[in-house]
Amino acid sequence: MNILSFKKFAVPLILVGVLLLLTALGWFFGTTYLPTARPISLAVSALTLPKDLHDARFIVKPFEYRRNSMDYEALPVRPGIATGMDRAATASLRLAKLPDGTLSLMVDGAEVLKSDLPIALPSISPDGFIIAYSQSVSTSGKELAQKSLGESGLIEPITSTSFLYYPASKKTVQLGTGAGPLFIDREHVLRFAPGGIIATDLTTGNETILLDKTTSALGSPVLQSPDRSLVSVTDRVLGKTYVYRVTATTLETVAELDATFVPSVLSNEALYELRRESGKKTLWKHPFDGSKAHKVNTFPVSLKVEAISL
Repeated sequence: MNILSFKKFAVPLILVGVLLLLTALGWFFGTTYLPTARPISLAVSALTLPKDLHDARFIVKPFEYRRNSMDYEALPVRPGIATGMDRAATASLRLAKLPDGTLSLMVDGAEVLKSDLPIALPSISPDGFIIAYSQSVSTSGKELAQKSLGESGLIEPITSTSFLYYPASKKTVQLGTGAGPLFIDREHVLRFAPGGIIATDLTTGNETILLDKTTSALGSPVLQSPDRSLVSVTDRVLGKTYVYRVTATTLETVAELDATFVPSVLSNEALYELRRESGKKTLWKHPFDGSKAHKVNTFPVSLKVEAISL
Protein backbone atom coordinates (compact mmCIF):
# COMPACT_ATOMS: atom_id res chain seq x y z
CA MET A 1 0.00 0.00 0.00
CA ASN A 2 1.50 3.38 -0.97
CA ILE A 3 1.38 6.55 1.14
CA LEU A 4 -1.55 8.06 -0.79
CA SER A 5 -3.68 4.94 -0.26
CA PHE A 6 -2.82 4.90 3.44
CA LYS A 7 -3.88 8.53 3.87
CA LYS A 8 -7.09 7.82 1.97
CA PHE A 9 -8.16 5.22 4.57
CA ALA A 10 -6.40 6.65 7.67
CA VAL A 11 -8.13 10.03 7.76
CA PRO A 12 -11.71 8.61 7.92
CA LEU A 13 -10.61 6.06 10.52
CA ILE A 14 -9.10 8.80 12.67
CA LEU A 15 -12.29 10.88 12.41
CA VAL A 16 -14.42 7.90 13.39
CA GLY A 17 -12.10 7.21 16.32
CA VAL A 18 -12.32 10.80 17.53
CA LEU A 19 -16.12 10.70 17.27
CA LEU A 20 -16.31 7.47 19.27
CA LEU A 21 -13.96 8.93 21.89
CA LEU A 22 -16.07 12.08 22.27
CA THR A 23 -19.25 9.98 22.54
CA ALA A 24 -17.67 7.82 25.23
CA LEU A 25 -16.46 10.88 27.17
CA GLY A 26 -19.93 12.45 26.91
CA TRP A 27 -21.54 9.30 28.32
CA PHE A 28 -18.93 9.05 31.07
CA PHE A 29 -19.27 12.67 32.21
CA GLY A 30 -23.06 12.52 31.96
CA THR A 31 -23.41 9.44 34.15
CA THR A 32 -20.47 8.06 36.10
CA TYR A 33 -18.58 11.31 36.52
CA LEU A 34 -21.47 13.66 37.32
CA PRO A 35 -21.37 13.32 41.14
CA THR A 36 -17.64 14.13 40.99
CA ALA A 37 -17.78 16.87 38.36
CA ARG A 38 -20.33 18.91 40.26
CA PRO A 39 -18.36 19.14 43.51
CA ILE A 40 -15.38 20.27 41.43
CA SER A 41 -17.56 23.09 40.07
CA LEU A 42 -18.65 23.85 43.62
CA ALA A 43 -15.04 23.97 44.75
CA VAL A 44 -14.28 26.55 42.07
CA SER A 45 -17.34 28.59 43.07
CA ALA A 46 -16.37 28.29 46.75
CA LEU A 47 -13.29 30.41 46.12
CA THR A 48 -15.52 33.48 46.13
CA LEU A 49 -18.02 32.34 48.77
CA PRO A 50 -18.29 34.48 51.92
CA LYS A 51 -16.53 32.88 54.89
CA ASP A 52 -19.78 32.51 56.83
CA LEU A 53 -21.03 30.08 54.14
CA HIS A 54 -18.00 27.82 53.99
CA ASP A 55 -19.81 25.11 55.97
CA ALA A 56 -22.95 25.26 53.81
CA ARG A 57 -24.52 22.30 52.04
CA PHE A 58 -25.61 22.75 48.44
CA ILE A 59 -28.64 20.90 47.14
CA VAL A 60 -28.11 20.10 43.46
CA LYS A 61 -30.97 17.80 42.55
CA PRO A 62 -30.82 14.88 42.89
CA PHE A 63 -27.51 15.28 44.72
CA GLU A 64 -26.42 17.02 47.89
CA TYR A 65 -22.88 18.12 48.68
CA ARG A 66 -20.98 19.13 51.76
CA ARG A 67 -17.60 20.77 52.00
CA ASN A 68 -14.61 18.73 53.16
CA SER A 69 -11.03 19.83 53.76
CA MET A 70 -10.23 20.26 50.04
CA ASP A 71 -13.38 20.62 47.94
CA TYR A 72 -16.90 19.15 48.13
CA GLU A 73 -18.03 15.57 48.47
CA ALA A 74 -21.30 14.03 47.33
CA LEU A 75 -23.61 12.72 50.05
CA PRO A 76 -25.64 9.53 49.51
CA VAL A 77 -28.72 10.03 47.34
CA ARG A 78 -31.80 9.98 49.59
CA PRO A 79 -35.32 8.94 48.53
CA GLY A 80 -38.01 11.46 47.72
CA ILE A 81 -38.03 15.22 47.14
CA ALA A 82 -36.50 17.23 50.00
CA THR A 83 -39.01 19.68 51.49
CA GLY A 84 -37.09 20.59 54.64
CA MET A 85 -33.64 20.27 56.18
CA ASP A 86 -31.81 21.06 59.41
CA ARG A 87 -28.55 20.15 61.10
CA ALA A 88 -27.23 19.77 64.61
CA ALA A 89 -23.69 19.13 65.78
CA THR A 90 -24.27 15.37 65.85
CA ALA A 91 -27.15 14.76 63.41
CA SER A 92 -28.66 15.78 60.09
CA LEU A 93 -32.44 16.09 59.61
CA ARG A 94 -34.24 15.76 56.28
CA LEU A 95 -37.94 15.91 55.45
CA ALA A 96 -38.89 14.43 52.09
CA LYS A 97 -42.01 13.79 50.06
CA LEU A 98 -41.91 10.18 48.87
CA PRO A 99 -43.25 8.91 45.52
CA ASP A 100 -46.40 7.56 47.21
CA GLY A 101 -47.23 11.05 48.52
CA THR A 102 -46.35 10.39 52.17
CA LEU A 103 -43.84 12.50 54.09
CA SER A 104 -40.76 11.01 55.71
CA LEU A 105 -38.57 12.49 58.45
CA MET A 106 -35.03 11.09 58.37
CA VAL A 107 -32.13 11.54 60.75
CA ASP A 108 -28.75 10.74 59.20
CA GLY A 109 -30.54 8.94 56.38
CA ALA A 110 -32.63 6.65 58.61
CA GLU A 111 -36.39 7.16 58.63
CA VAL A 112 -37.73 8.02 62.10
CA LEU A 113 -41.26 9.17 61.26
CA LYS A 114 -43.63 8.70 58.33
CA SER A 115 -46.87 10.63 57.95
CA ASP A 116 -49.84 10.86 55.59
CA LEU A 117 -50.60 14.30 57.03
CA PRO A 118 -48.67 17.38 55.88
CA ILE A 119 -45.51 18.00 57.91
CA ALA A 120 -43.63 21.25 57.39
CA LEU A 121 -40.77 23.40 58.72
CA PRO A 122 -38.88 20.71 60.69
CA SER A 123 -35.96 21.40 63.03
CA ILE A 124 -33.75 19.30 65.26
CA SER A 125 -32.43 19.88 68.79
CA PRO A 126 -28.72 20.68 69.29
CA ASP A 127 -28.06 17.16 70.60
CA GLY A 128 -30.04 15.54 67.77
CA PHE A 129 -32.49 13.77 70.12
CA ILE A 130 -35.69 15.79 69.50
CA ILE A 131 -37.45 16.84 66.30
CA ALA A 132 -39.88 19.75 66.08
CA TYR A 133 -42.28 20.28 63.19
CA SER A 134 -45.59 21.87 62.15
CA GLN A 135 -48.81 20.37 60.87
CA SER A 136 -51.54 22.41 59.25
CA VAL A 137 -55.19 21.77 58.44
CA SER A 138 -55.30 24.62 55.91
CA THR A 139 -54.91 24.26 52.15
CA SER A 140 -51.85 26.53 52.20
CA GLY A 141 -50.22 24.30 54.78
CA LYS A 142 -50.79 21.23 52.65
CA GLU A 143 -49.31 23.01 49.64
CA LEU A 144 -46.26 23.99 51.70
CA ALA A 145 -45.69 20.37 52.64
CA GLN A 146 -45.56 19.46 48.94
CA LYS A 147 -43.03 22.11 47.92
CA SER A 148 -39.41 21.15 47.40
CA LEU A 149 -36.58 22.71 49.38
CA GLY A 150 -35.73 26.19 48.17
CA GLU A 151 -39.28 27.09 47.12
CA SER A 152 -41.52 29.61 48.80
CA GLY A 153 -44.75 28.65 50.55
CA LEU A 154 -47.37 30.03 52.89
CA ILE A 155 -48.50 28.74 56.27
CA GLU A 156 -51.06 30.17 58.70
CA PRO A 157 -50.12 29.93 62.40
CA ILE A 158 -53.78 29.98 63.45
CA THR A 159 -54.49 26.75 61.52
CA SER A 160 -51.15 25.10 62.42
CA THR A 161 -49.98 23.07 65.39
CA SER A 162 -46.38 22.56 66.49
CA PHE A 163 -45.20 19.17 67.77
CA LEU A 164 -42.14 17.57 69.32
CA TYR A 165 -41.13 14.05 68.35
CA TYR A 166 -38.69 11.88 70.33
CA PRO A 167 -37.31 9.21 67.93
CA ALA A 168 -35.82 7.06 70.72
CA SER A 169 -39.18 6.55 72.45
CA LYS A 170 -41.39 7.27 69.42
CA LYS A 171 -43.22 9.77 71.61
CA THR A 172 -45.07 12.81 70.18
CA VAL A 173 -45.83 15.89 72.29
CA GLN A 174 -48.03 18.78 71.21
CA LEU A 175 -46.46 22.19 71.84
CA GLY A 176 -49.48 24.29 70.89
CA THR A 177 -50.96 26.41 68.13
CA GLY A 178 -48.39 27.94 65.84
CA ALA A 179 -45.84 27.08 63.17
CA GLY A 180 -42.12 26.94 62.49
CA PRO A 181 -40.79 25.61 65.83
CA LEU A 182 -37.07 26.22 66.32
CA PHE A 183 -34.71 25.13 69.11
CA ILE A 184 -33.08 28.05 70.89
CA ASP A 185 -31.15 25.45 72.90
CA ARG A 186 -31.75 21.92 74.23
CA GLU A 187 -34.38 23.07 76.74
CA HIS A 188 -36.19 25.86 74.86
CA VAL A 189 -38.23 25.92 71.65
CA LEU A 190 -39.81 28.96 70.04
CA ARG A 191 -42.76 28.95 67.66
CA PHE A 192 -44.66 31.53 65.65
CA ALA A 193 -48.15 31.61 67.18
CA PRO A 194 -51.16 33.69 66.06
CA GLY A 195 -50.54 36.11 68.93
CA GLY A 196 -46.79 36.42 68.61
CA ILE A 197 -43.52 34.55 69.09
CA ILE A 198 -43.56 32.18 72.07
CA ALA A 199 -40.70 30.30 73.77
CA THR A 200 -41.49 27.09 75.64
CA ASP A 201 -39.34 25.68 78.45
CA LEU A 202 -39.32 21.93 77.84
CA THR A 203 -38.32 21.21 81.43
CA THR A 204 -41.06 23.17 83.20
CA GLY A 205 -43.59 23.66 80.42
CA ASN A 206 -43.66 27.41 81.10
CA GLU A 207 -44.15 29.73 78.13
CA THR A 208 -42.68 33.18 77.55
CA ILE A 209 -44.06 35.64 74.99
CA LEU A 210 -40.96 36.97 73.27
CA LEU A 211 -42.88 39.19 70.86
CA ASP A 212 -46.51 40.24 71.32
CA LYS A 213 -47.43 40.72 67.67
CA THR A 214 -50.16 39.14 65.55
CA THR A 215 -48.88 37.02 62.66
CA SER A 216 -51.58 35.79 60.31
CA ALA A 217 -49.49 34.34 57.46
CA LEU A 218 -45.88 33.17 57.45
CA GLY A 219 -43.88 32.87 54.27
CA SER A 220 -41.52 29.93 54.21
CA PRO A 221 -38.77 29.23 54.82
CA VAL A 222 -38.38 30.03 58.51
CA LEU A 223 -34.60 30.16 58.99
CA GLN A 224 -32.17 29.90 61.89
CA SER A 225 -28.48 30.73 62.06
CA PRO A 226 -25.95 27.94 62.85
CA ASP A 227 -25.28 29.35 66.35
CA ARG A 228 -29.09 29.47 66.96
CA SER A 229 -28.96 33.11 68.05
CA LEU A 230 -30.76 34.48 64.97
CA VAL A 231 -34.05 33.59 63.30
CA SER A 232 -35.69 35.05 60.21
CA VAL A 233 -39.33 34.95 59.18
CA THR A 234 -41.42 36.62 56.49
CA ASP A 235 -44.82 38.15 57.28
CA ARG A 236 -46.66 37.95 53.95
CA VAL A 237 -49.47 40.25 55.12
CA LEU A 238 -47.14 43.09 56.12
CA GLY A 239 -44.71 42.32 53.28
CA LYS A 240 -41.69 42.28 55.58
CA THR A 241 -38.89 39.85 56.37
CA TYR A 242 -37.63 40.12 59.94
CA VAL A 243 -34.38 38.94 61.48
CA TYR A 244 -34.49 38.54 65.27
CA ARG A 245 -31.81 37.86 67.85
CA VAL A 246 -33.32 35.52 70.44
CA THR A 247 -32.62 33.90 73.77
CA ALA A 248 -34.97 31.86 75.96
CA THR A 249 -36.34 35.07 77.48
CA THR A 250 -35.51 37.95 75.12
CA LEU A 251 -35.99 39.03 71.50
CA GLU A 252 -34.33 41.88 69.61
CA THR A 253 -35.07 43.00 66.04
CA VAL A 254 -31.81 42.93 64.07
CA ALA A 255 -33.16 43.73 60.60
CA GLU A 256 -36.42 44.56 58.85
CA LEU A 257 -36.34 44.00 55.08
CA ASP A 258 -38.93 44.39 52.35
CA ALA A 259 -40.21 40.92 51.40
CA THR A 260 -39.30 41.27 47.72
CA PHE A 261 -37.20 38.10 47.76
CA VAL A 262 -37.28 34.55 49.14
CA PRO A 263 -34.55 34.08 51.79
CA SER A 264 -32.40 31.01 51.15
CA VAL A 265 -30.09 30.73 54.13
CA LEU A 266 -29.33 32.64 57.33
CA SER A 267 -25.74 32.73 58.57
CA ASN A 268 -24.44 34.18 61.82
CA GLU A 269 -23.70 37.40 59.91
CA ALA A 270 -26.22 37.93 57.07
CA LEU A 271 -29.28 36.76 55.17
CA TYR A 272 -28.68 35.29 51.71
CA GLU A 273 -30.85 34.88 48.63
CA LEU A 274 -30.53 32.54 45.65
CA ARG A 275 -31.64 34.44 42.56
CA ARG A 276 -32.10 33.27 38.96
CA GLU A 277 -30.58 35.64 36.43
CA SER A 278 -30.20 34.90 32.71
CA GLY A 279 -30.42 31.17 33.36
CA LYS A 280 -27.78 31.25 36.10
CA LYS A 281 -28.18 31.05 39.87
CA THR A 282 -26.59 33.96 41.71
CA LEU A 283 -26.09 34.42 45.44
CA TRP A 284 -27.01 37.77 47.00
CA LYS A 285 -26.15 39.01 50.47
CA HIS A 286 -28.62 41.11 52.46
CA PRO A 287 -26.65 42.83 55.26
CA PHE A 288 -28.24 43.62 58.60
CA ASP A 289 -26.91 47.19 58.69
CA GLY A 290 -29.41 48.54 56.15
CA SER A 291 -26.95 48.74 53.28
CA LYS A 292 -28.00 47.55 49.83
CA ALA A 293 -28.02 43.89 48.90
CA HIS A 294 -25.15 42.84 46.64
CA LYS A 295 -24.17 39.82 44.58
CA VAL A 296 -21.41 37.70 46.09
CA ASN A 297 -21.31 34.67 43.78
CA THR A 298 -22.48 33.23 40.47
CA PHE A 299 -22.87 29.47 40.17
CA PRO A 300 -22.16 27.68 36.85
CA VAL A 301 -25.26 26.90 34.78
CA SER A 302 -24.39 23.20 34.82
CA LEU A 303 -24.43 23.16 38.63
CA LYS A 304 -28.20 23.86 38.98
CA VAL A 305 -28.05 24.78 42.66
CA GLU A 306 -31.61 24.61 44.05
CA ALA A 307 -31.09 25.39 47.74
CA ILE A 308 -28.48 26.03 50.43
CA SER A 309 -28.48 24.74 53.99
CA LEU A 310 -26.31 25.63 56.99
